[in-house]
Amino acid sequence: MWWNDTALHGQDARVIRDYMYRHEVYARSLKTCLSVADRYPSTSAVPQALYCAACAARSLASFNEWWRNEDRNENHWLESIRLMKRLLRRYPRHPLAKEARKYARVFNEERKGSW
Repeated sequence: MWWNDTALHGQDARVIRDYMYRHEVYARSLKTCLSVADRYPSTSAVPQALYCAACAARSLASFNEWWRNEDRNENHWLESIRLMKRLLRRYPRHPLAKEARKYARVFNEERKGSW
């Protein structure tokens, strides 16, 4: 509440950013799920990993003031939509495909309302 971003030096901002990405559960979940999807592309866990990654990215997009500001750089809103569409495109017959289609639209509408 009383933090003055104008007093930050570049190194301070990097330390804070690194800390936030290492300690926020949604950021860690996003990183882990994307790692599973990339490292084990032929396993049955990939659709679930993509879905969880998309939900984590969506949570980061509006989690709190710091993450909303970070979203201007990282665009977690678009990442969440892109991941849902990736799941839908690669696994159209998976039980999560219907939910991925729905939430890609929902996240896009929420994104438009957040600005």
